[in-house]
Amino acid sequence: MEIIVKQWTVSPYFICFLGSFIAAYVYVATGLYRCGMPKSYIVYSALLNTVCILYFGWAFTMVTQWQEYGEITSVGFSSLGGMMGMLLGVWIFTRIVKDHKEDILRTYVMSLGLMYGISKLGCFFCRVLSWNRISWCRICFLCERSGNLRKNVSDTAGRVDKFSVFVFIGE
Repeated sequence: MEIIVKQWTVSPYFICFLGSFIAAYVYVATGLYRCGMPKSYIVYSALLNTVCILYFGWAFTMVTQWQEYGEITSVGFSSLGGMMGMLLGVWIFTRIVKDHKEDILRTYVMSLGLMYGISKLGCFFCRVLSWNRISWCRICFLCERSGNLRKNVSDTAGRVDKFSVFVFIGE
């Protein structure tokens, strides 16, 4: 399955990756707004966290590829790096804004499961649909490089389990 828009192909993982940000930030914005946080603070925290998530998700992938293979063979994002980036962004933002520290931390940490679950659904589509043009997901890259079919099948089933646990059991 692929979506082609005027010579531009969009992978299913990218759609889920973008959807995870949208779902998490809707959750964060409604949660922080209910706690009485000003809208401008909510927007600033989302911007800071987006930059931290993207940078650390990318950087973690680059560092681990360099350590494991001695070279950087593909560009992608790591959910572990993104999680570290979000936690760093929350820590920085709570140092800037002294109000609502507990609310900010609680809301963003709870949104991590939502983001992770939806991203794993994207990894599931990546594996099931044998998307091999662009490896948006580092896990897909490692499965392709290992060439172990049994590992790929078990990883695919594990992604469905992770999606179910993190999205539906959530809060």
